[in-house]
Amino acid sequence: MVDAGSLRRTLQGLSRGLVLYGHTHIRVRCRLPTASGILDVVSASGAALDHRDEAVRAGFNRYEFDDDGRIVSVEAHVIDPSGQRLRLTAITERRSCL
Repeated sequence: MVDAGSLRRTLQGLSRGLVLYGHTHIRVRCRLPTASGILDVVSASGAALDHRDEAVRAGFNRYEFDDDGRIVSVEAHVIDPSGQRLRLTAITERRSCL
């Protein structure tokens, strides 16, 4: 990302939030510390992909928030290899958002 530094400076004032991005073709999650809290950062995979790796395979992410806007859960629902149903799967969590 060309303007990653600018984006991080913009996000520094937030105490909580969810940053969604795509086009990396892999489903991952990390937590980004800010000056006043932590942001959840989650990527979606490419929706049209049929791949043996569940982190890449087509599906969707589901986000649940509490009444105060805090994230309760993040989960992925991925099309199983038969293409007939969705399967709940974990999202790989990275130690750092760098």
